[in-house]
Amino acid sequence: MKKLTTQAEMARAVGVDKAVISRFLTGKQSPTIRTALSICKKTGLPIEIFYSRDAQKKHFGAVYLRGEEEKCPTEA
Repeated sequence: MKKLTTQAEMARAVGVDKAVISRFLTGKQSPTIRTALSICKKTGLPIEIFYSRDAQKKHFGAVYLRGEEEKCPTEA
């Protein structure tokens, strides 16, 4: 199976909007384990792409996850 490496390819493969994939990869929204596994099965990518900057760099050549220093603080 060919690994799909663009957000658009991933979105087409699983039948969702590219914006959903973008939110998952940036950490703005977390996929459920079931959804993450489904995406990985259909795209050939490892589940780590949703949670690891190193995995994103390896598979996409770029990092989409925002670093801790870039996250907005939680309002109390």
